[in-house]
Amino acid sequence: MSVLLMAAFCLPLEDEPLLTVKTAAEAAKLNTDSKRVMVVMRDYETLETVFKKAPNVRWLEINYPGHEMALKSFTLLAKFKKLEELHLKGDPRLNDKKFAALGSLHRLNSLHLALP
Repeated sequence: MSVLLMAAFCLPLEDEPLLTVKTAAEAAKLNTDSKRVMVVMRDYETLETVFKKAPNVRWLEINYPGHEMALKSFTLLAKFKKLEELHLKGDPRLNDKKFAALGSLHRLNSLHLALP
């Protein structure tokens, strides 16, 4: 019975389209009901705009190519109150403060790290 309930909760999220955002201008076009977002992040403003326009994101992939992600970006992730799954790619300089910020994501069910 519990497997059926878990499947019922997972299926609606898989049907949501994956929206890719590369700039703050593209993030400004998101709807408030967007659930799955992939951010190719080159600056903090892009993630901040995603939060302002779609605070109820449940599945988020952050691709940070060739850069170190700032600590304030990790603390901003804690404001996504409904975030259940986070995919983080590209920050080779994770430290204790950044992991502590990830620890404040209380609804997070799945964390995927792909480090270069």
